[in-house]
Amino acid sequence: MFLWASIKQNTVALSTAEAEYVSVAEATSQAKWLRFVLEDFGEEQVEAIQAKEIELIYCKTEDHIADILTKALSKDRFVYLRDLLGVKSAKGLEGSVDV
Repeated sequence: MFLWASIKQNTVALSTAEAEYVSVAEATSQAKWLRFVLEDFGEEQVEAIQAKEIELIYCKTEDHIADILTKALSKDRFVYLRDLLGVKSAKGLEGSVDV
């Protein structure tokens, strides 16, 4: 599962590493909350990694898909990230829908 949100943080980070730590802490909190909600609906998750809670997966800088939503990008970078998202160019859809 992957969730993405853009919100103003309540704290000011002094470094990129600190900002990422704050984001991971918030994401972990949301993931745990979501698990409690799913459990209430009878959809308890029984699979777990190490501490039986959260698995952090390394993502290389060039594969940060959210950059397309948060940064000014070159055309090549935009197209690359758009393709990772699975979004099709409008030009590629010409003729596929009758108007």
